[in-house]
Amino acid sequence: MTISRRALLALLVLGVGAAVPALGTAEPRIRNGVETTAFPSTGALLEGPNLGAATLLCSGTLIGCRSFVTSAHCVCDADGAACNPNESRHFVYLQHAGVVGVDTITPHPDYDDASGDNDLAIVHLAPITGIPPTALALAPPEFGTSATLAGFGLDDESSEPDRSGLKRFGKLVTEDCGPLALMENDQHVCWSFGPPFGPAGEDSNTCVGDSGGPLFVSQGADSVLAGVASFGVGSTECNDGTSAGSNIANLAAFLESEAGADLSNVTCGPIGQVGGPAAPVFAFAGDLSLATPEGLHSFEVTPGARELRVTLNGTEGPGADFDLFVREGSPPDTLAGEFDCTSSNGSQYEGCSFDDPAAGTWYAVARRFGGAGSYQLVASVLGEKGLCGDGQLHPGEGCDDGNTTSGDGCSAACVDENAPRCGDGVVDPGETCDDGNTNAGDGCSELCRVEFGACPPRPALGCEVASRKTKLNLQWKKNKLIWQWRDFTTVQGFGDPASGATDYRICVYDENEGLPGVALEAHIAAGPAWTPRSNGFRFRADSDEFGGIRKAQLKNSRRAKIKFTGTGMEFPDRIFQDDQVVVQLGNSDGACWQGCYDTPAKKNSGTKFVDSESFDCVIPPPPVCGDGAVEPGEPCDDGNTVAGDGCSDVCEIETAVCGDGIVEEAETCDDGNTIAGDGCDLCQIEPTVCGNGLVEGTEACDDGNTISGDGCELDCTVTP
Repeated sequence: MTISRRALLALLVLGVGAAVPALGTAEPRIRNGVETTAFPSTGALLEGPNLGAATLLCSGTLIGCRSFVTSAHCVCDADGAACNPNESRHFVYLQHAGVVGVDTITPHPDYDDASGDNDLAIVHLAPITGIPPTALALAPPEFGTSATLAGFGLDDESSEPDRSGLKRFGKLVTEDCGPLALMENDQHVCWSFGPPFGPAGEDSNTCVGDSGGPLFVSQGADSVLAGVASFGVGSTECNDGTSAGSNIANLAAFLESEAGADLSNVTCGPIGQVGGPAAPVFAFAGDLSLATPEGLHSFEVTPGARELRVTLNGTEGPGADFDLFVREGSPPDTLAGEFDCTSSNGSQYEGCSFDDPAAGTWYAVARRFGGAGSYQLVASVLGEKGLCGDGQLHPGEGCDDGNTTSGDGCSAACVDENAPRCGDGVVDPGETCDDGNTNAGDGCSELCRVEFGACPPRPALGCEVASRKTKLNLQWKKNKLIWQWRDFTTVQGFGDPASGATDYRICVYDENEGLPGVALEAHIAAGPAWTPRSNGFRFRADSDEFGGIRKAQLKNSRRAKIKFTGTGMEFPDRIFQDDQVVVQLGNSDGACWQGCYDTPAKKNSGTKFVDSESFDCVIPPPPVCGDGAVEPGEPCDDGNTVAGDGCSDVCEIETAVCGDGIVEEAETCDDGNTIAGDGCDLCQIEPTVCGNGLVEGTEACDDGNTISGDGCELDCTVTP
């Protein structure tokens, strides 16, 4: 990968084999970290033609039960739009799961290979169990925040032999990204590293192989993902200078659109979670060489364990190849073949697993097949996941009173029955109404929000137009919408969605033969899903309850920025763009912002629509009924607004009404009623029947018979 240089500073990407040659000489510079088997969500991204030949590429973090985030530059050699990763060459290793298969890899569509902006990628995995994902930071860390790095990269770019392949961690303090052109606080979380260095683990930096790895910070009682290691600017790749990680809070829309509901998982699978009492972990480390070919370790499996997982990872020095052997009850005899499991795939990443393992002492051996180096061996004993009613408060429970009986304050599903809830008739904090039910469409929504209403049938006039080109991206495969609006100046009218005062509505209008119609719409209610920021507001949703919108940003610091991202929206079959597509964001305070996109779009394939603002777009005024001109949206216009003349008072073609006394359209008669037998039946002339006693059609008489000579002849003519 080629990365640009600016002002004679090297932009140094931290993935293995993906760096610009460093300027200056190397100095000892995680870099200055400490080996660890903690941070269970931190994993290694491997690359190779097969698992046996796979080596460390980058690091990453489990943020869902199937979602692993890393840096886009780890899997791309071009900008995001042109990047097409080869999933078959990638694997993910987690110390409490082993090697996990990769389904798909999706880089951020706006990843910029030159600047490093939007340097994120989602790796979609086979389902993970037993490892709790790491939540995303809700806000960027303040400058001066203590943070923790973790990764499987080198401890020093000049390490001999190669020391990548071991998990390490180290701490740092965040700072203003400063005046460097390559780093912006909106895009990045920054920190500096340089002499004099602090103690190992307390003053650290990323190094080769740590790209994509996590930057953890504390938010409340939780450790959350605030950054993803991206690049550094300095004299050498792992030494003094300024480093940057992608700013998760400000780039989370991409992750939410790709991972969707998976991000809401706080645990994975119906089994004990690593880090909890139902999943004890035993961790070991050692060194292997010709003189010390094996490392033997023992651990205890508790009664009732549902699964035992034993993993091994080692340094990737020249020729290094370590194998794993596991046995119950006695040490494995690797030469005699006496073991219950072996993993020897040729790489430095091995794993064995056992369902319903026997309780007692187990043994694991790390054995050298070739080379020399260090290893980490982890045994995870996964028991029963905590259940509602066991008296212990587990993630996802609002309460647990030791039973599954409702009506005692804690329901059978461990929901706090005394907590405020929508539909109880009381307007609680976060609600703008509560009418005693959770029905939509009655003025108070199912979420206890005053209903803003649906999109009007045509675009509104007078919405604010951006001075910079807005962008619209629609993807049918994932029913995904991304809309971005930016201006060079600040704007007015954001209101206060966080306090419950301002609702939002996004409307996408598509023209077909010049006639606009609502193609997509979503209502984003005010409330706790909105978070106030120093320069605006941010919205996050864990489900499709807001019309599929998962993330929104309203920013108003020096320059205005609006961005909405949604998945799971109800998409039309296609976008016509004949002649234009209009996106309008309005709020319940009356403010409105607009983007307009006229033909031809940059891409409109039927499965994807991508376009940028066209300032030549004109929103036509609504048609005026009664002016005699048939305009788009009017089926007719007869120059008046009088109903009953074939064109209604709202310029709709009127359908004939039988029985109104007016002969219209396909009617052959209309006698003011719908009674049959009077010559006009269902507004059609009835055929005459002589002798039925009714004078019909051309009959001169009808005396109820067909006898001649009685005054009315058989043909219903008068007897001469």
